[in-house]
Amino acid sequence: MQALAKLAFSATVALQALSNPGAAQDVKVGFALPSTGHYAFLGVQSRKGVDLALEELKKNEPNAKPKIEFLIQDQTADKTKAIALMTQFAARDKVSLILGPIGTAEALAAAPVVNELQVPAYMTAVSTDVLKAGPWSFKMWQDPKIVMDSVSDYIVKTGVKNIAIVFIRDGDSYIIFKNLVSERLKAGGVKVLAEEPLVSSDTDFSALGTKLVNMNPEAIFLGGLPEISANIVIQARRLGLSDKVKLFGIETLSTPTFAKIGGVDVEGTIIPTGYFPGTPSETNIKFVAAFREKYNEDPDLFAALGYQYILIASSAIRSAGATPTRESIRAALANIKDLPGVLGAGKYTLDGNREPSYGVTLVQYKGGKLVPVAN
Repeated sequence: MQALAKLAFSATVALQALSNPGAAQDVKVGFALPSTGHYAFLGVQSRKGVDLALEELKKNEPNAKPKIEFLIQDQTADKTKAIALMTQFAARDKVSLILGPIGTAEALAAAPVVNELQVPAYMTAVSTDVLKAGPWSFKMWQDPKIVMDSVSDYIVKTGVKNIAIVFIRDGDSYIIFKNLVSERLKAGGVKVLAEEPLVSSDTDFSALGTKLVNMNPEAIFLGGLPEISANIVIQARRLGLSDKVKLFGIETLSTPTFAKIGGVDVEGTIIPTGYFPGTPSETNIKFVAAFREKYNEDPDLFAALGYQYILIASSAIRSAGATPTRESIRAALANIKDLPGVLGAGKYTLDGNREPSYGVTLVQYKGGKLVPVAN
């Protein structure tokens, strides 16, 4: 509860993170970061990256103009709340830039709103429909096909003959991931034994576990939240699922929660990820060192997400002129090219359609830690 409480902090505390108390603020940035609901695990990890980036921004740019104030609010996992928060940021708080919401469904609901309000918003989503809503909406994640093809092609390449897919059906991004994997595997000659849907509130997987055991698949693809995915494997193992069954999954499983809950039962799981702590880019090396010093652990995908958000926001504002406006910040975001960052290979770029790219790494859990998969 303490970790979640820390997420819901006031605008005054956010202001103190970037400047001396009482100093005038020139640019406001609204940040929709989940602290409650089924995305809370994501918010906790992302906040670690955000806090580290804010500390570095304060240290490295103590007298930079314009001053930047980050207003962080809980978005919850609710589309109506996300829409209301966008309106609050734009109309009441008069921010020049919005970060978030996080989640494809929430972003799809919010994108038309920010375009109507004409405030730039950088959202965490996989669907390109966020970009189609208009020129004011941007998305953090690269084309999901790039990510999912990497793991699907690996499954095909290693000779897996059949597989069962488990996925969350009440999340747009999870359905997108499932469809991409299923289509790619079938095209590669892998037999998909079943596509088993779940909802994010499920906790009892005994029936599913029994079904998976009876299928006797060579492999299972996990397309859900870390807690759910880990518990599916645990319960299936207890019901007789062989430890020879290979495990694959989406990049959401790169959070430490998956390995902490799953333990030896999820050892060997292979996933694609847009962030790997071992990436040798200069920005990432410094990020990992600072993160370890502050938190005594390695950053995961969502900690990197939070850190990357601050890098993007500060870079766009610094590139938007002496007196940044919503329009000049929007233009600066659209022109991001080879921005040093921590995602992927360490360079973050938007193409002419505002579609981001940064690279993907295939990783595997060994001894509870992620290591690169040898091709």
